[in-house]
Amino acid sequence: MKRILTLLFLLISILGVQAQTRIEISCDEGIDLMSIVWRLAGAREYNNCQISGLNESVDAHFEAYVTHPAVLLAKEYHKKGVGYDAVASYGSLLEINSEGLPEFDKELECKLDNRWSRVRRKKMLKALEGFCAETAFHEWYVSTEDIRLEAMRTYIKLGDAIDTEWYTKWFNHSDSPSFRIIACPLAGQNNYGLSVNKRKGGVVLCPVLGSPSLDILIHEFCHPYCNPLIDRIFNDIASSAEAYFKANASILKQQAYNNARIMMYETLVRASVIEYISVHYPQVDISELIDEETDKGFMLVGRLVAVLNEAWTEKDLISAVNSYPLKSYLADKEAADRLKVQYTCNLSSGADDIPAGEFTFTMIFDRPMSESASIKMSDLEFPEHAGVEWSEDHRKFSIHFILESGTEYGFIIQGNGFIAQDGTKSVDSEIRFKTAK
Repeated sequence: MKRILTLLFLLISILGVQAQTRIEISCDEGIDLMSIVWRLAGAREYNNCQISGLNESVDAHFEAYVTHPAVLLAKEYHKKGVGYDAVASYGSLLEINSEGLPEFDKELECKLDNRWSRVRRKKMLKALEGFCAETAFHEWYVSTEDIRLEAMRTYIKLGDAIDTEWYTKWFNHSDSPSFRIIACPLAGQNNYGLSVNKRKGGVVLCPVLGSPSLDILIHEFCHPYCNPLIDRIFNDIASSAEAYFKANASILKQQAYNNARIMMYETLVRASVIEYISVHYPQVDISELIDEETDKGFMLVGRLVAVLNEAWTEKDLISAVNSYPLKSYLADKEAADRLKVQYTCNLSSGADDIPAGEFTFTMIFDRPMSESASIKMSDLEFPEHAGVEWSEDHRKFSIHFILESGTEYGFIIQGNGFIAQDGTKSVDSEIRFKTAK
């Protein structure tokens, strides 16, 4: 995908594509506040800012507060899975009042996923109030405005490249959402597709971009159109969608797509993105895009692209999902998996009564591996870890876990993140286990 995205950026500069509706580009003080607290808490996803001046300013001003109650609470929540987009989502609902303290924006609906229980929301807000008061956060934020304004130049170019009117035309939708891009260099290489609902009605699409990315913008702006459509037809495609999800559950879950309905949201979005690209960048070979989405576990994208190329209806989508040849796809996928790197683990998925305390999880590969590694959270508790290491021959990978008693843990091994020295990728797998009480 990187090669194709590079081509898209080149086409923007050559063709001078301009958005019909100017997209608001801004930073968000609430999101930056959360980013700094999670950075101090050691969250890796908020510790890879690429702007040296901003890094130096954050370290100089906030390094003395690593043991602040807000930071300690963030550490606790991060261990329980509150990271990545959950941090930005919470921050997007905050505003800083005239006293420099955070509060929930009264004009927005407080909609957060189950990582943010009502108790967690209240405890975090209280802790953030103390953090802002003691660190003079708002004063620091104002003092670093020039650094953020300089970084926003690239974001503005992306905003000008998005054709917002295409969305209303393509989806035949009368009510268009508002478009906004939130620049967040503190998120580093991560991007989060967020939207917020106004209490008086209306949706604001506000992807949070750590690194400016055209494909993320095109993608995220499709969701408010695609998700409701899938919701309307899901009962008619549920059995087929469940079968496709089961066939690719491992690779989909490692991308945080944890059920068939979410998989179908993403499938329709990705098919729509390919349609957008085919209209605006006809030089791009869309067959390559379809192949890449199939490799990511979205086997229906190519099927939907064929349907969406014509005057599609909800009936067309139902037929396209329910008539896909699943068996032939699985045969191809199984053959492809046999060519990938294989490995064995010292912990079988489904194991129970694993002793609590220190535990070293190991993976033994069938060939020498590179330094890359990728293990992500599943829907279960992710174990606290105290380091990773490769063996000298690079065929054994170890993670040192610290396990609590009576806990159900889980994580996903991303095959695309474990790459052999010959360039071959590994198979995907999921590990779920319980510790003894």
